[in-house]
Amino acid sequence: MISEFEVSVQAQSGAVNRYTGLYTIDEEKLKDLDAELVHELHEKGYLGIVYMMLASLGQLNQLVKLRNLSSNADPIVNMQVQSKKEAEKRDAEVPAS
Repeated sequence: MISEFEVSVQAQSGAVNRYTGLYTIDEEKLKDLDAELVHELHEKGYLGIVYMMLASLGQLNQLVKLRNLSSNADPIVNMQVQSKKEAEKRDAEVPAS
């Protein structure tokens, strides 16, 4: 249910930084859990943590906004969140230089 993802941010200058080794909850796998397992996660106190992990992704845009407001550095103009699988597929499609 926990899956790895990557965040790529592009600055106004065109520079791209990738942040890897991040983890979140796979929403499809969460939706597919049976009621008994969801109840067990709730009873053990894990369900709240699961939803907090999902909610934390929504804070990425706020972090970019705050960074752009508080820094004289090259502004971030684009951000992309991809699963590890999607990022690997993207990297495989890019020709080697």
